[in-house]
Amino acid sequence: MGKRMKIPEAAKHVGLSQYSLTIGIKQGKYPHITIGGNGTRKRYLVDIDLLEQYLEQEAKDSVTYVEGQNEQLNYGQLRRVQE
Repeated sequence: MGKRMKIPEAAKHVGLSQYSLTIGIKQGKYPHITIGGNGTRKRYLVDIDLLEQYLEQEAKDSVTYVEGQNEQLNYGQLRRVQE
């Protein structure tokens, strides 16, 4: 486990908005630790190392290779989701 931060600091550190990070945490998308609950205000701590690894993997997964274009990377291209 790496360094843990509250949402505002973690968002600034990785370059996400606080809103995006909070929504991602509540949806279970980003790695976090929940403190409190059951009558008290929930607080979230974000493990920065795990979050950076997750975001790096997500960025790698969004890259596609197009055959016939000398293995050129196409960033930000829409892809068809296969069911």
